[in-house]
Amino acid sequence: SVGDVVKYNIAVTAPSYPTNATNKTFFVADTMSDGLDFDYNSLTVKADGTAATRTDVEGIATFKIGDTVIATAKKDGNGFNLSFTYDSLIKDAATGALYDVSVDYSALVNDKAVVGDAGNTNTAKLYYANNPLEMNDREFKSLLSLMNNKEFTINGYLDVLGVKAECPKIFKL
Repeated sequence: SVGDVVKYNIAVTAPSYPTNATNKTFFVADTMSDGLDFDYNSLTVKADGTAATRTDVEGIATFKIGDTVIATAKKDGNGFNLSFTYDSLIKDAATGALYDVSVDYSALVNDKAVVGDAGNTNTAKLYYANNPLEMNDREFKSLLSLMNNKEFTINGYLDVLGVKAECPKIFKL
């Protein structure tokens, strides 16, 4: 119904990069359909179940565990781009074990909502470095194109793993 809040949860499976990787790109993006209004202020990040502290400055949300930045986000149209700081997600340097990361956010159903089986979808995508040891000019230009040529904290080439979910849905990337 119009005015309902739809909640989303993404349990993110982080890529596993070698210790000598120079391209540790890793981020999540989501774009809502016209029938949903993304609530940027609802965006939260958790590491091993602990909510990261969020600070917003000039449209950029920074998420920290303690004093360590684990992610930054920027609203993008009716969605967001959330870039993780890969090295900050390593909880055990000896084993390379990473924090279990999850992302929560919500949207408001609006008067453009589709009624019926088609529903109101959004598209969440996980981007990660295909080659963590290098990045060429073509790959960098592709990356800028995916980011709509907007300035954002990212470090390399991305492969796209698309996931479509009907509202509400919990899914794993």
